[in-house]
Amino acid sequence: MFDKNNKDIETLDTLIATTCDSIEGYRDSAEKVDDPQLAATFRECAQERTKVLESLQSQLVANGGEKRDEGSILGAMHRTYLGLKDAVTGSDRQAICNEIETGENYLKEKFDAALSQDELSPQTRQVIQTAQTEIARTGQPVSGIMPTAV
Repeated sequence: MFDKNNKDIETLDTLIATTCDSIEGYRDSAEKVDDPQLAATFRECAQERTKVLESLQSQLVANGGEKRDEGSILGAMHRTYLGLKDAVTGSDRQAICNEIETGENYLKEKFDAALSQDELSPQTRQVIQTAQTEIARTGQPVSGIMPTAV
């Protein structure tokens, strides 16, 4: 078993907070958008992100960290998905899709940054790589909607 690794815990904690923000962004979007098909896509993305969250949480606990189910309170001003709440108030499909795309890019950057670290244990790196692949896969339906959102 890999010894408790503070870098693993710190990195996983950041990714968990960002993934929670992503889930909340999709859920908010599903509630606010007027298009039932788009709402269903957003709910599906939130469900898929929940699976990613669970894998990250399991690895966090395996490294000695404490499981959490919420986004970053201290980093709330920096959450990309926070702008989503403003965008969805008018149920504007284009604004919602733009904010989702911004959030997807932010999430990708967080995972890329995590994987660029040399200090991660092989187990944590593998969990993060798998999660990154799943996030890219689940983000594809939303990307596919973007051209028609104009």
